[in-house]
Amino acid sequence: MPETVLQENRIKGDVDVTEETVVKQSCTHNIFHGPPPKYLKRWMVAVGAVLLHMSIGSVYAWSCVKSALDEKYEDEDIGMQITFSIAIFFLGMSAAFAGTIIDRVGPVLTSLVSSILYPLGMILLGFFAQIEKGSTFRWLAYVSYGVVGGIGLGFGYVSPVSTLVKWFPDRRGFATGIAVCGFGGGSLIMTYLVMALQEIKVDGEELDIGVILIIMGCLYLVFMLVATFFFIRLPAPGYAPEGYIPKSIVNRTPECQKKIVDWWTEKVQKKEKRNWDLIKVVEELTGKQAIKTWQFFNIWLVLFLNIHTGISFLAFYHEMVKNIFGEYDPIEEEHILNDEFNSTLLALTAVANMGGRFFWAFLSDYIGRKTVFCIFGFLACAIMGVLPTFVTNYEDSQKTGDMVGFIVLFFILYTVYGGGYAVLPATLADVFGTKNVASVHGFILTAWATAGLVGPIWASAVVGDDNDYQTPMYIMCGLSFIEFILALLMKELPAKEYIDPNADLEKGQAKEEKKWWKFGKK
Repeated sequence: MPETVLQENRIKGDVDVTEETVVKQSCTHNIFHGPPPKYLKRWMVAVGAVLLHMSIGSVYAWSCVKSALDEKYEDEDIGMQITFSIAIFFLGMSAAFAGTIIDRVGPVLTSLVSSILYPLGMILLGFFAQIEKGSTFRWLAYVSYGVVGGIGLGFGYVSPVSTLVKWFPDRRGFATGIAVCGFGGGSLIMTYLVMALQEIKVDGEELDIGVILIIMGCLYLVFMLVATFFFIRLPAPGYAPEGYIPKSIVNRTPECQKKIVDWWTEKVQKKEKRNWDLIKVVEELTGKQAIKTWQFFNIWLVLFLNIHTGISFLAFYHEMVKNIFGEYDPIEEEHILNDEFNSTLLALTAVANMGGRFFWAFLSDYIGRKTVFCIFGFLACAIMGVLPTFVTNYEDSQKTGDMVGFIVLFFILYTVYGGGYAVLPATLADVFGTKNVASVHGFILTAWATAGLVGPIWASAVVGDDNDYQTPMYIMCGLSFIEFILALLMKELPAKEYIDPNADLEKGQAKEEKKWWKFGKK
């Protein structure tokens, strides 16, 4: 049996498959390292990834939880915005660590850690909200949801993404887009579940936010455990979907190798830039090797600036919308946002985040990752340059703004924000190879942690008590222009070798189209 599997995998062209690895995999049947169960199809792995990401994606519904907690402790400053920043910081840091161990321990174990820690953080937050006063609750919130929940977020984010890249080598952007699409949709589900639970009356009173958090934590615990134990698995060694031709082509004849050398001399050394039929074989780098390349830091900066713009804007947009489009109450001396408009805006935010992740990831399979990141930088720069014209800074009840224009631009901006997360894993697989993509992905998510910690703090400080919304937008416009320039500089690693697709390759090889402008096309 192992020899049969080995021969099939050799025909498919997987350079990393040896008899020793196949025998090892065939004899291992435990849930953490064994082969996938027979019932498991790759679309089922995608479903499990969406379920897991949809659970941890509830972190982006934090504004809903924050409002309820602020109302509960209305006389005290409980620092809930800092709790969110701590959670995002530990998400990035723990994702970096999880990426380094996932290839050794497997995605099931890392997903299990997430399935325990993130719901536990939410349950502890709800429990402490029931029994503690504001001054003590603040620090307990930092530890429970910020640290414990944040670590669970990081482990859960990197596990299904790296797994799907290996199940979908032919459509990396599409696959990772599906997974992180769930992360974007999680905020919408969480928001409406919280609102629905708040409508429940017990002895004539609404459910306390602490009870709601405990209920939600238990629900997410069940969802995440189901995804972990039934759907999250690595494919068998040498797996390739039907019709897919891997880039690592092996078992070439001496005649074929000679043709490759001749073709290299004729085409590449003459510096012909548009090699329409070029097949490029990129070396598989480990995470530690990848961080020593300038390509890694270039992608890190592009991701940081992309996330920074979105997450900084989120720090003040809710208050800005309330002050500009809300109705002024002269008695309360503040603006009040219509509940229907508020819920609609939250829904649009989640749809833009979720839809952008899927749309841009899917599009990147056809126009290339580099092109998509260039579009991200251009759109963010243009929107942040134009958006202040829809927002005016007058005093109190005189504040006005163009509601339709603001919503349209905000929707586009948020698709770009979500799209960056979706295109990233496929980009890393293109540049550094798929073998260690989990490790590289973990390291580069430190950009998310840094942006989540820095962005909201400086943006809130610039807005200040004067509600100056325009200045941070212009600053983000300049930073987005830098993102666009850096995206233009994105480049793949030097090729380990070039293969002439017209040479006499082994059975099963096929011609692969490669165009100079399609960086990352599969």
